[in-house]
Amino acid sequence: MRPLSREYVTIGDLVISGRDDEAGVSIVLGDLDGAAGSPAPTLAATQRTLGHGVWTGGSFLGGRSIAVSGWIHGDDPEAAAAGRDRLKSAITLDRTELVLVDGTDRRASTVRRDGEVIITRITDRTFSWSAQVIAEDPRWYGAEQERSTEVASSSGGLAVPFTVPFSIASTVSSGEVSLTNDGTIAAPVTVRFDGPLTGPSVRHAQTDRTVALSSALSLAEGEHLVVQMDDRQVLAQGTASRSRLLTRREWSEALPGRNTWVFGTATAGPGARMTVTTRSAWE
Repeated sequence: MRPLSREYVTIGDLVISGRDDEAGVSIVLGDLDGAAGSPAPTLAATQRTLGHGVWTGGSFLGGRSIAVSGWIHGDDPEAAAAGRDRLKSAITLDRTELVLVDGTDRRASTVRRDGEVIITRITDRTFSWSAQVIAEDPRWYGAEQERSTEVASSSGGLAVPFTVPFSIASTVSSGEVSLTNDGTIAAPVTVRFDGPLTGPSVRHAQTDRTVALSSALSLAEGEHLVVQMDDRQVLAQGTASRSRLLTRREWSEALPGRNTWVFGTATAGPGARMTVTTRSAWE
């Protein structure tokens, strides 16, 4: 489907507001409530004993509820009915991506159906519709960012004695990865270590928070380890838990602005790498 304006929404592969010329149907966006604001936090207050004021604990955003509605217009009754069915199948019971598009700005959230999909016939070629979805993670995300580095090292360069003219050839690896969160709220981070190496670690430079594993953790060439910061998981080959080998559990996020992660190991062979993946995030 082609968008009908620079501002539209997609749910899965369905464009709202969009037009499918081949199928002869337009699915138009009316209202979109709950997308622009911020969900209520989980803050709970308890009255202080024998004193003024309250005690409060940690506070986090709850899930985001989004109500969306609009119209379906078909070139004929059959096209309108097909558009109705297509809409219902797009707003699925399973997790699917909802994307807000405004020109070149695209922000995505993972949602699932939360309530009825209500469809009302207006004419034989027109329906009105409304639906409710919920995002378990309330943040809006930009495009995925990924960057890799080897362990900090330097090789080559100028040797003494030398003769003129001369050239200087050197290879330097900083052992650092920097990525920028252009949003307004901290975003989840995934770190991947590729062998050969032992005892990998990653330190978030802005907070000095470190996730480190024992030197008993060894990755051969072709093996990898995934650290999912948000889920607090460490998985060999992306499946088998290695959390028991953690020696430091200081999980980090991509804070708004520039973030740097520093790669460390007990030992590392040629080809050992750390890859950091994150996205910009907004409330």
